[in-house]
Amino acid sequence: MSITFVGLTRFSLVTQDSLTWFESTRYLTIEEAKQLVFDEGRLRLRLEIFRRYALPTYAVLTKHPQSYALIIINADLPAFCQKRLQEMIAPYPNIRIVQVRGGQSFKTPPKRLSVELAAGGRLFSYRFDDDDALPPSYIDMIRSHAETLADGTVISPINGWTIAPAPDDGIQMQNSELPCLALGLGVISSAERYLSAFQLGNHMTVHKRFPVHLISSERPLWLRTRHGYNDSVKRRPGPPPEDKPMLDASLELKKDFPFINLASLRVLHRPPVPSPAAEPRQLEPSSDAGMEAPAIGSGT
Repeated sequence: MSITFVGLTRFSLVTQDSLTWFESTRYLTIEEAKQLVFDEGRLRLRLEIFRRYALPTYAVLTKHPQSYALIIINADLPAFCQKRLQEMIAPYPNIRIVQVRGGQSFKTPPKRLSVELAAGGRLFSYRFDDDDALPPSYIDMIRSHAETLADGTVISPINGWTIAPAPDDGIQMQNSELPCLALGLGVISSAERYLSAFQLGNHMTVHKRFPVHLISSERPLWLRTRHGYNDSVKRRPGPPPEDKPMLDASLELKKDFPFINLASLRVLHRPPVPSPAAEPRQLEPSSDAGMEAPAIGSGT
């Protein structure tokens, strides 16, 4: 049976059922969190980062047959931001914006549309953030594994690059290995019980709830960024990070992420605007604090 691929990416989404997941919003009301996250300067920078990382990823991946991307936003995201997102995705018919209205769970609208797109066939629902990227080989790689896996199996690419700004306009690069990282994490399902990637719960403990199939490669399978508006600086397992001149970093990354260029890396050096806004940092349950997910499942 053919497989439909649907990528899910939240863009500055604020909902009641996700407030407590993030350090900067966990003690706020919905109104307070939106004031923080919808700061104009923050949104304009996020749009530029999205344009350089997630958007070109989806532009490549949605060229495959039965491959789609859903960008999930609040229905009341500021109008200038919605307009710019619409302009950016306009050339790509298989990239769609999904609105979450007040009181809705962020999980419901993208699942409903994903099921419609699957049209009774098998579905692979995967996720990554608006400031990260996947390689053009991602769909073919996942397909080669998913075709032989049972429904309800989670697939996790485990190795990739983590990049961040470095002194003197350089780029810090670390080759990381981490099972069940959210980047490219997905689940295969069918009409008997369709699942979306947002139904898996905390990604670092997903192995406690679902069978997990790990995929490793000699080449990086994801690209994760760190910058002024995103998550913690927690080190991930792997060789020590290395600072490289921006041009050298760009040439290295282009081997697997051909859409990454100097402009993509420069945007990571842009400082946050002078406002109280900050990108929410996802928290992991206290019971798992300081722990990495164990090696589970199989894959090559």
